[in-house]
Amino acid sequence: MDATVQSWIDTIAGFPDWLAARVQDVPAAHYTWKPEGTEFSMVEHVCHLRDIERMEYYPHIARILEEDRPLFGDFYRSKLAVERKYQKQELARALETHRTFRGINVATARGLTDAQLAKRGTFGGVEGFPISQAIEWMTQHDANHRAQIETLIAAGRGAGVFPG
Repeated sequence: MDATVQSWIDTIAGFPDWLAARVQDVPAAHYTWKPEGTEFSMVEHVCHLRDIERMEYYPHIARILEEDRPLFGDFYRSKLAVERKYQKQELARALETHRTFRGINVATARGLTDAQLAKRGTFGGVEGFPISQAIEWMTQHDANHRAQIETLIAAGRGAGVFPG
């Protein structure tokens, strides 16, 4: 396996621990708090991450391995937050489900051969993306949420809502 891909896998493997630690920075009574103009509260971040892990990454990797160049439809992430009522969901359960599916996805990725990493699917207008690119996208998506969550926590502290 290419060292870059291995690095991406190592990076995504550590994300559930980082996320759990950041959840601890937010009092449970304020899991639904978000500043004006912010897309997600802490519970919405965790539910979104859970759903993308189990409803997008997990089935996409499986289908690419099983099918010849599968085509994937759009995954309306922000719309799901409203439809699935993320603000009313239990954060701890969502966090654990995210950890479970991320663990499955990481274990799958670690076991892939170079030929499997090169297998392709089509998603979001990107035709013929290999599994290795999907793993890179996972690292980028995690990095985006790391930044958003750090901003959320800083805003909460600045507003006196979160301790610290």
